[in-house]
Amino acid sequence: MTDAFEVLRFMVGKRLAQKRLTVVEATTLKPEDKKHLVNLAREFHVLPVALVFDLPPKVCPEREPADEAGCTRMFLSAVQFLQ
Repeated sequence: MTDAFEVLRFMVGKRLAQKRLTVVEATTLKPEDKKHLVNLAREFHVLPVALVFDLPPKVCPEREPADEAGCTRMFLSAVQFLQ
């Protein structure tokens, strides 16, 4: 787990402990990255919810430019596979 995810987990844990609504915007497609957040929600007996937006594939690169790992390209490939 990277330092950024450790800080995220700490902050989310603090909010959930106070029974506060907590939203994490995460566009990663890696299940292992999301698993940590789902497990954290379960530790505090909170139902994790995913919001999925059905956007046209051409809109995605406009709203979120590709990062160094080509995340947008991976996302678009997954969208095309699911269609």
